[in-house]
Amino acid sequence: LAHLSYAKDDLGKSSVTFHGQFFSLQDLVIEYEGRGSALSALNNAVNTHFTTITVIDYSSHSQGHTVSALCISKITIECNKQRYTAEDGDEDIELSALKAFIAAVNEAYIQENFTQTSKGSAV
Repeated sequence: LAHLSYAKDDLGKSSVTFHGQFFSLQDLVIEYEGRGSALSALNNAVNTHFTTITVIDYSSHSQGHTVSALCISKITIECNKQRYTAEDGDEDIELSALKAFIAAVNEAYIQENFTQTSKGSAV
């Protein structure tokens, strides 16, 4: 991930611009209309390229006491009955959530595609 940005208009259309590798794609703009956020847009895009990901839990808090404090987001996802949790931070609450989601999806993707198992244990 080289760069990540998002926008949402007053009609409910969200877009996420993703510069870098996104599965087999490079530099992608994801658009989503309806209830939800940039996180919803990214979740829908991920689900078209990877096993269905469900967001199980999501929380954010500030690391500091001012409006310019760093926001820390924590996201737990479920993929094939396994849960993955990641945290990330940014000055923007939406970007911190997107980064945490990407980190959790990356962990799930690695576990699903690059970890060999034998009789239920990692090899």
